[in-house]
Amino acid sequence: MNSQTSLEQAGIIDRALHRLLGEIHAGLRHGYFEYTVTCEVISQGQRRLQLHAGKNYQFVIPAEQCELAGPSGDLRDEGATDSRS
Repeated sequence: MNSQTSLEQAGIIDRALHRLLGEIHAGLRHGYFEYTVTCEVISQGQRRLQLHAGKNYQFVIPAEQCELAGPSGDLRDEGATDSRS
């Protein structure tokens, strides 16, 4: 793998998240939106993350980056309401 390829892959998760947030902001400006995000395991343990938001975006994430992708904590407290009250 050459250094350019590894540099491109190093930021793939950040690029995917940036695109997702950009699409959410655009949807909020327009007042209506519907998005679908899917992920599947493909060859060599890579993940194909797809965002369908009027246009289709695809990001292929190397397996080793998925292991380092972030905290494994409970995300329910990130703005979601708890309906168990």
